Amino acid sequence: MIRSTFRGAGLRQARHVALLLLFVSVFGIAVTAQTPAEVLLRPQGTDNFPALYRQALNAFVEAQETYRKGQYDEASKTLSAFWKAHPPGTREWEQAEGLDFRAGQVMGVNYGAPACYSALRMLSEAVEWRLTKRAKAPTRIRLSVLLVGHSSGIQFSTKKDLHVGIGRFVTHDLKLAPWESVIEQSVWLFQEYVSAMTGGGLTLELDLVRLPNVDLPVVMREGDAGESGGQGFIDLANDAQPILWKSVPNSIKAVTDWWWVIYPSHYPSELSELADTPFITGGMGGGPGASPLFIIDDLWLLRKPAPYAGRTAYSEIERRAYLPQWMQHEFFHYLFRVYPQFQLERSDHQWFDRSTWPADFEGRIEQDYYAEALHKRLQHASPPLTFQLRYAPAIGR
Repeated sequence: MIRSTFRGAGLRQARHVALLLLFVSVFGIAVTAQTPAEVLLRPQGTDNFPALYRQALNAFVEAQETYRKGQYDEASKTLSAFWKAHPPGTREWEQAEGLDFRAGQVMGVNYGAPACYSALRMLSEAVEWRLTKRAKAPTRIRLSVLLVGHSSGIQFSTKKDLHVGIGRFVTHDLKLAPWESVIEQSVWLFQEYVSAMTGGGLTLELDLVRLPNVDLPVVMREGDAGESGGQGFIDLANDAQPILWKSVPNSIKAVTDWWWVIYPSHYPSELSELADTPFITGGMGGGPGASPLFIIDDLWLLRKPAPYAGRTAYSEIERRAYLPQWMQHEFFHYLFRVYPQFQLERSDHQWFDRSTWPADFEGRIEQDYYAEALHKRLQHASPPLTFQLRYAPAIGR
């Protein structure tokens, strides 16, 4: 399992102020502790964010910190108090979704939309599992994270060039970053969630695999309103996967259940007319033997994409709050695909249309759909999740 070797300044500061008690200085002046939200949102103006946004951020920072220390009772108290004030699956969260997404874009921060809602729901699942789990020996499954050294393809600079297909061939290199800590921050909560959703039956471990000499072909194309809401696409080309799998050592293939390919971004430069155009740069594919395959470019983990103001680098807390939301979204595409009997994605992203939800689903937004799908369908499925999510040979488990 990858352990973080880098602690972001934003998290250190948030932890400090979250735990700071009232004290009296040598001059007898009382100083009041600031909340994590007051510290983390100060550069953008804390009051520019809705109250629920700030409260959700406070709850997440405090609960995930106590959880990571093994203080599950304390994490449960924080989460229970928050959900009592703001019950999940209610109209309050439906209204917050659009407001929080817009606030994040304008202010250039990303804690998800609604802010921290997905992370809080996943963390609550993990807390409940930790407090009620029965003693059992979990099965270890491995997520191999493939860091691809290079990507090459035609890149466009203007909307006209993109439309007519005229551009120049370029090669990009994987961004220099503390990838061990970036991956740990992005995946830790999702790992806990996988254990919780399988009742402790599975433990997701990580293996970081560097492929510095691999060069994958990529393609860049425009989308249409029906396909992507008008966003463009930057994808691995059709011949990328054969190149990739020939480059992955057989020893890695033999022990890998799930895959995550991170390739060098082919995003237009900041000087390009297309710099502020949203492009979809990954998603959920299929690896060897139809195993789950997350695909994304390197910049997705390092900075906020267009149209977030400034496209600034992620702080550690942003990464811990948002990236698990992305992974959950992509993973449920996979789950709905391998359990077609439940018809939970008969049409693409059907959870965005409330009228298409099963009659016994009671929530309002995407994250509610996943929670109800898990508890009302997937945890009672045949074959069980603990079997369906294993793809590597059983040798050495």
